[in-house]
Amino acid sequence: MRRAGFVVSAAEPRAPVRAAGEVRVCGHVVRRESRAGLVRSSAERRQDGLARRPRAAGRARRLPGQLDMVGSGSSDLAQRARLRELAEEMSKQVDVKDRRYLLRVFPDCFLGTEACAWLVASGHAKNDREALALGQKLVDAGLIEHVLRDHGFENMEYFYRFTLDAQTAHGGQVNEGARWSNGSFPEELKLWPADEANSDLLQKVFPANWRNPRTADVYDLVVIGAGAGGLVTAASAAGIGARVALIEAGLLGGDCLNVGCVPSKSLLHSAKQVKTVRELQRNAARNGIYLDGELRIDFAQVMQRLRTVRAEIAEVDSAARFANKLGVDVFRARASFNGKDSLLLKGEDGTRRTLQFTRCVVAAGGKARVPNIPGLADNVDRGPTAPDAGTHFLGMTHKTVFNLSVLPQRLAVMGDGPVGIELAYAFACLGSDVTLFGRNERILKNEDLDASECVLEELRQSGVNSVLDVEKYLKVDVVPGEPSNVPGYMRGRMEVSRRKSKDRSDAGAASFEFDALLVATGSVPNVQGLELARAGIEFNEKSGVQVNELFQSSNAQVYAVGDISSFPFNFTHSADFSARAVIRNALFFGSETQESLIIPRCVYTEPELATVGATRAELEARDVPYDAYEKPFASNDRAMCDDARKGFVRVLCKQGSDEILGVTAVGPAASSIIAEATLCIQQKIGLGTLASVIHPYPTYAESLRACGDAYNKTKLSLTAKAFLRSIVKLRKVL
Repeated sequence: MRRAGFVVSAAEPRAPVRAAGEVRVCGHVVRRESRAGLVRSSAERRQDGLARRPRAAGRARRLPGQLDMVGSGSSDLAQRARLRELAEEMSKQVDVKDRRYLLRVFPDCFLGTEACAWLVASGHAKNDREALALGQKLVDAGLIEHVLRDHGFENMEYFYRFTLDAQTAHGGQVNEGARWSNGSFPEELKLWPADEANSDLLQKVFPANWRNPRTADVYDLVVIGAGAGGLVTAASAAGIGARVALIEAGLLGGDCLNVGCVPSKSLLHSAKQVKTVRELQRNAARNGIYLDGELRIDFAQVMQRLRTVRAEIAEVDSAARFANKLGVDVFRARASFNGKDSLLLKGEDGTRRTLQFTRCVVAAGGKARVPNIPGLADNVDRGPTAPDAGTHFLGMTHKTVFNLSVLPQRLAVMGDGPVGIELAYAFACLGSDVTLFGRNERILKNEDLDASECVLEELRQSGVNSVLDVEKYLKVDVVPGEPSNVPGYMRGRMEVSRRKSKDRSDAGAASFEFDALLVATGSVPNVQGLELARAGIEFNEKSGVQVNELFQSSNAQVYAVGDISSFPFNFTHSADFSARAVIRNALFFGSETQESLIIPRCVYTEPELATVGATRAELEARDVPYDAYEKPFASNDRAMCDDARKGFVRVLCKQGSDEILGVTAVGPAASSIIAEATLCIQQKIGLGTLASVIHPYPTYAESLRACGDAYNKTKLSLTAKAFLRSIVKLRKVL
C-alpha cells in the first residue's frame, strides 16, 4: 500500500512527487505517498536548505529518564510534565515557520525529519527508532500534531505544529491535576456513588476545571451534543481538516457510554454468567458434570465491574482525546440558536459567546420519558443525597439504574420494549423478584409475535413475572412505615387497572408493592432550550427535529442525527451511520439518503432476538406478497450440541424471487447472524446466492444458509426434476 506526505518548499509551491523506490523508516521499508507533503530526494533537500542539522550548537541536555517514559511506572502527570518540557525545548531548536503546499500556507510548522534528527542529536533518543517512539508520545500527549491530523509522528517531511497552547486552542483543563474528588460530583449529572471508577469516568468525559477554547471566526461545522452521533460527526469532520466545534453540557459519550449500551451489556454479561451456572447446577449431571457448593452473588461487585469497564471504554470518548488528538474545539456549555447560522453558548460560569457556522449538526439526543401518572414524577431519578430522600420510593430510569449498589429485593419494571426487557431479565438473573408491566398484552411489539413469545417464555423461566394487560396506571405512592431494602428509600406501591382477557375474568384494579421501580417507557427528544424556531428549524416535541431524506432540517445549513431527529431508528449504530451520511451530505456534495441505510436491531436477552428489514406483520400490513423460509435451531447441529435448541431463523423474500425483504433470528448468536443478513440486503445478495456461501460446520449461522437451500429447492419443478433424472440415467450409460 502506498502512503504519503507532501513536499514543502520554502520558496514556492511544489506539486506532490511520488516516491520512487523504497523509503526506510526505523528499519521498516514503506512507500510514501500523501496529500501532506511527499518525501523528496536528498538533492532537493540540499537545494532548498532543508536538510540541515538542528540549530543547537551542541548536544542539548538529556532530560533525566526521558526515554523511560515509554514504559516507566511513573505517574501520568509526571510523564506529561516531562513530555511538555521536552516539547518546549524542541520548539526552540527546530525550524518553525510558515510552509507552503500547493496553494495553501500552513503557519508555524516544522518537519518530522528535523524533529527526529534533533531528538537523536540532542541525546533524547539513541537512534531513529527511539526518536520515532518519543515523537509519537508527544503526539499522543497532544503536544504536537500533524497539520491535517492525517498521521502520527513519522521521520518524514510531513508538516507538524506544536500544540503547547492546546488548552486554549481546543479546550482543556486549567489544572491538569484537578479531579472530581469523592462526594463532590455535580448533582445535575445524577451520577453516584462517588467512587474511584466514577471519578475516572468523569475525569475523561466531564473533566474538572475545564476551560473552553477561544472561538473561531467561523466554524466549518458545529456539533451540538456529544453522544454517538455527535462524536462520530465531529471526529470525521476534523479528520478531513474541517474546523469543528463540539458543544456538550453533560457527559461526553452520551447515553450509549454512560447510561445505555455499555453499562447494560456489562450488567447482562454478569447476569448471563449467573444463568449459565444455575443451568449447570440443574442439568450438568446428565453431561457428567457435578457442581458442589452454593452460588453467591455480590451485587455491589457486579456494579463495581460495570463502572470500571465503563470508565475504561470512556477514553475513546474523552474530552482530552477530542481536543488534543483530534483537534476539535470542545465547549462545555449549553447551546441555543440565535440565528440561521449562529449559536449562543452559555458556559458553566455564566459567560456567553456566539459561534458562527457554515453547517451545524444537532445531535442532542433524548431524555427518559416519564408517564404522567399520579405520584411518579416526584419520585423518579432522585439522588440518595436529596434532603428528603428517606420519604420517597426509589424510582429510576435508564439514566440512574446503573448507580445501584444494592440489589432491590422486589423490582417493578414499567415498559415492555427492549430496555425494559433486557433489564428485567438481568435483574431477575441476579436475584431480584421482578415484575414486568406493559400495556400491549405482549412484549416487543415491533417484532413478529412468535419471535417475541420465544423471549417472553425465557423471561418467565428466568423468574420474571409479567403483567402485560395494563389498561391504565392509576397511581404510584409510598408504602407508609415500610423502608425499601435499598438504604435511604421507602417501599413503593403501584396501582393499575387490568383488561379482561380469556385468561383473566377479574378485570379491575390491582396493587403491586416494590423496593424499586424502573421506568422504561421510551424517550423524548431533547428539543427544549435549543431555540430551534429562531433558526427556522421545524420540530415536534414527540418526534424531534424534522429532517428530510438527507437528514437535513428545514434550515438547509442544519442537519440532525440520533434520538433528537425524526429518523425512526434510535440506536447507537444508526446514529453512527447517520452521522457518516451527514458528513458526506453537509461538507461535500453527497446525497446519501435515509433509505440507503439498512439498520438491524437486537435485543440482548437469552435467547437474543435480532431483525433487519421487514417483519411478516409489516409486509402483511402493506399487502406485500412474500415467501417465508425458516430453519429452527432444534435441527441445527451446533445448537443441539450446545443444548440451545430454542428459536429459529426466518428469511422473507419477495414472492417468486430470492430478493431478501427481511430476516428475523431468535436464539443463540442471533445478533451475529443478523450481521450477515444485513450484508445480503445491503449488497442485494439473493437468498439463492447465499446458499452457495460455504459456512463452517457446525455453526449457528448455518441456519441462515439452510434457508437458502430451502429457497433453491423451490426452483426444482416436476419438469426440472424429470429432466435431471434423465441426465443422471444418461451418465450411467456414458
